[in-house]
Amino acid sequence: MDDLYHDYNFSYEDHTHLCEKADVRAFAGLFLPTVYTLCLLVGIAGNALVVVVYGVHKRLRSMSDAFVTQLAAADLMLLFTLPFRAAAAALGWELGEVVCKTLSACYTINFACCMLLLACISLDRCRVVACEHGQLLWRTFSRRHCWKISTAVWATAFALGEEVNS
Repeated sequence: MDDLYHDYNFSYEDHTHLCEKADVRAFAGLFLPTVYTLCLLVGIAGNALVVVVYGVHKRLRSMSDAFVTQLAAADLMLLFTLPFRAAAAALGWELGEVVCKTLSACYTINFACCMLLLACISLDRCRVVACEHGQLLWRTFSRRHCWKISTAVWATAFALGEEVNS
């Protein structure tokens, strides 16, 4: 049994080609801009459609409708960072530290905002189910409080975005 294991000593010095990343960077320089462009086009079309349908042509009837509209708006914010990321993948980062921190903050804000909005949608669905079963506790979390909840979500997301990038 010992003969099986003593011949398998692995050292990175014997395989320096594993740490060379020129081929990976060349592939990423072509692949990532293409994928980011597709995501940008499909994402803008889909999220803009959600914002237009829910926000303009349809009166928001539930809290979930408002949260879904805000979720689409948060996703649009992230999508507008993709051209910068595509250029960085193809050419390297040349836009300086301020733009880098701004894009990083947008990513963090989007992530936090989307997670919080998804939690709000889940709570709203729980509220709907609980109210149908007569539980009065959930009635305080209602549509008239939607703007307060949304403001708290966005403020928390912005605070987290600032905290991470400071």
